[in-house]
Amino acid sequence: MRDKVRAKMKTITKYLLLLSILIVAVSGAFSISHAGPPGKTVNKKDGSEMLLIPAGEFTMGSEGGFSDERPPHKVYLGDFYIDKYEITNSQYKKFVEAAGHRIPVNATDPDFDLWPDKKPMPGIDNQPVVNVCWEDAEAYCKWAGKRLPTEAEWEKAARGTDNRQYPWGNDSPAKKGARYEIKWQKDKTFSDVGSFAAGASPYGVMDLAGNASEWVADWYSLDYYRQSPNKNPCGPVSGYHRVVRGGSLFDADYYLRTTDRDYNMVTDCFRGLGFRCARAAK
Repeated sequence: MRDKVRAKMKTITKYLLLLSILIVAVSGAFSISHAGPPGKTVNKKDGSEMLLIPAGEFTMGSEGGFSDERPPHKVYLGDFYIDKYEITNSQYKKFVEAAGHRIPVNATDPDFDLWPDKKPMPGIDNQPVVNVCWEDAEAYCKWAGKRLPTEAEWEKAARGTDNRQYPWGNDSPAKKGARYEIKWQKDKTFSDVGSFAAGASPYGVMDLAGNASEWVADWYSLDYYRQSPNKNPCGPVSGYHRVVRGGSLFDADYYLRTTDRDYNMVTDCFRGLGFRCARAAK
């Protein structure tokens, strides 16, 4: 009798063990991952591919650059997404039509306008939009559910964590890595975004040197790095100019460095000045 009971108990135990294994396997298959946000995403409003820049520390600034790049200092940023490419004329056209926003117009010379008849001229749809002021760039980002990157976010996306001088490394720019020192050629002035694969940053972000320079969110201050917080800095609370990064195709190679800082008035709309967007990782 005892042997029969033991045999029955062994059978029940075996089935219970198999059942527990099955429950664990099924729950694992349907569990929610906590590994962090995906490495890339697509913004539904404007179709931009966005790349994840992971949280962590990097060195911002350079001892060997201009005085406003000093001192180099450690900065911690939370993870965020940034557009892989600069905003294009076709994307901006969609914004103009949907939001009733003004078209890009050069602030100083109509010969540098690229939107005759209130639309992009043929052949420039995939080129970066230029002749947009800071307020235009900010309005676009808000319409698309994004924002302008901070200066620190822009630099980390371009530089990574190995203190490189250019998005692709420390070698001076080759023509295959960036578009720079180009004269005005109307519709043939700019390259389509993403044309220079060798110029990608450590995270795969394109065109961070040359082609169009880019507005970022921060007010500009010559000595901001001497007082900047070391975690998620957002620039001075006020100012007269906004920061511009990346160097345009009209600049020499020295101004394409990842740490180079430029600035313009918020109302300036220039032929080589565009932007890309960012957003927090959720």
